[in-house]
Amino acid sequence: MAWVCMSIPLSTVGLVLNQLDPPLSDRAVEATFIAHFLGMFLPGLGTGKFIQKFGFRAAGLVSIALYIFATVLNIFAQPGEPVLWIIGQFFVGMAWNLGFTSATVMLSTSCPPDDRELACRTQSYSDFVSFLGGGIITISAGYMLDSNHVDNILEGWQLLNYIQFLFIGIMLAVILMHGKTEKGQQKMYTQALAEDN
Repeated sequence: MAWVCMSIPLSTVGLVLNQLDPPLSDRAVEATFIAHFLGMFLPGLGTGKFIQKFGFRAAGLVSIALYIFATVLNIFAQPGEPVLWIIGQFFVGMAWNLGFTSATVMLSTSCPPDDRELACRTQSYSDFVSFLGGGIITISAGYMLDSNHVDNILEGWQLLNYIQFLFIGIMLAVILMHGKTEKGQQKMYTQALAEDN
């Protein structure tokens, strides 16, 4: 779900920023994308240690909190005012980093450490579903921004961000359902790491 939650704003923000009235400057648009990519990859320097210390469930919950914060900023972002666009996209990227990494760890600890075939099939299935979902969301987001469906591009952007809350809710449900067995899985994960070392 982290991939889908990132795909909604990222697949459309460029279109939205280019059609705002008044538009953002070219520098502000560049800063928005730079902030997003910094948010995606810079936290990766510490994400593994965070997950190791607090667990993938905690990282997933922090990701959800960041997605909620970013989505609220995105809803309130206005034409001609770059600050909320830049900060919102930074936190979308940061939320994706924590969410995608914690989901990968959660998925890898769902399989017995000695069953690599099951782990590979599970990871392949998860990747397929994630990328298919991201593709469907990207196409759907473009449809939602179409001027025939909303009065202006900003309304379409806001609608997409309201829809984002549905996917954040699904992400939360998955984490809470999976979290009931986290302690056993964390123990299994720790044992597998110890055996590899």
